[in-house]
Amino acid sequence: MYALWRAWETLRVSDPQTGTSIWWRDHLDPHLAALAAEYGPFSRCGPDKHTEPKPLPVEPAPSEVLAQFLDAGSS
Repeated sequence: MYALWRAWETLRVSDPQTGTSIWWRDHLDPHLAALAAEYGPFSRCGPDKHTEPKPLPVEPAPSEVLAQFLDAGSS
C-alpha cells in the first residue's frame, strides 16, 4: 500500500496531465488483481462479507535454540 501511495504522489506531481491514468494502469490495476486474487490477501473480503483467516499453526521453539539467544546476550 505504501508503494502504491508513493507511486501515486510521484506521478500526480511529475505528470499532472496523465500521471493519474498511468498510475491506474501500471500500478493500481495489477496490485488490486494480486490482492483480490483467489488466494490473495483480500480474497475473503467483500462489500457484504468478511471471513476471519484461520490462525497459522505455531510450535514452541526448542529450548536449545532459545538458549543460544540467551547466551548471545550475555557476552
